Amino acid sequence: MVKTDYKRARAAAAKELENLLVTKQQTEQRIVQLRNTIAALDALSEPTKAQRVEMPGLTDAIRSLFVSRPAEAILTARDVRHALHEMGFDRSKYSNFLASIHVVLRRLRTNGEIRKHVTEKGITGFSREVSTLERELMEE
Repeated sequence: MVKTDYKRARAAAAKELENLLVTKQQTEQRIVQLRNTIAALDALSEPTKAQRVEMPGLTDAIRSLFVSRPAEAILTARDVRHALHEMGFDRSKYSNFLASIHVVLRRLRTNGEIRKHVTEKGITGFSREVSTLERELMEE
């Protein structure tokens, strides 16, 4: 009887985690959409200081791109650059924006937040790293 209680508790915890991960991904996607909307609207008008929304730094912006996509989605550095442009990210303070993206991708990979993939054509891409439990849930 005790074993079934543990199994039931684990199943309930796994289901709750799965639901929270879906909610987290949907929330991150919505955040990216809202930042895009705000950036587009700011381009059409001059927002006051009170209306301005703090845009994330490069690392946080790139991290949010990966979190807002399914774990199996693979992005190249150019894909990241394009997505940041679509978000309205201010790249004016970077002399070589793509090189800066590569630095951040390398750091996120070193930190274990993303994983590197190389295609048969030699193109390097990255996807979000998932925990063992997330991986188990995706396989179920």
